[in-house]
Amino acid sequence: MDEDFIWKFTIIGKPVSQKNSKRVGVAKGRPYMYTPTSIKEWHKSAVSQLQEQLSSKLYPGIGPKAELEIKVISYLAKGQSIDVDNLASAPMDAMQKAGVYKNDYWARCLISSRKKDWENPRVEIEITRYKED
Repeated sequence: MDEDFIWKFTIIGKPVSQKNSKRVGVAKGRPYMYTPTSIKEWHKSAVSQLQEQLSSKLYPGIGPKAELEIKVISYLAKGQSIDVDNLASAPMDAMQKAGVYKNDYWARCLISSRKKDWENPRVEIEITRYKED
């Protein structure tokens, strides 16, 4: 694998937070936990977008134990207010499911930030090889 690779991905749509997204429902008098449809739909769309971007570009293979640095910039829509530490989880899970990498355990450095873009909410991701200081 190229030592100085940079992979860039964009997930179009309002960023979501998976943390604390579970809801409590009641069926037959018993409570249960469920994930809201909006989170499931975002995740499905994100995986599809990532797979499409993977197939349309020639990326070097990431070995199963390659240590990575991942930057996630979430551009929030009008009215969104999500803690920056909660914004990286959903894209990280989507990248793993899409096959960008085998396991997010190998992300040695994660940088998450948020900005506003009311016209074009999205998540931009940059992956590079982790380099020791």
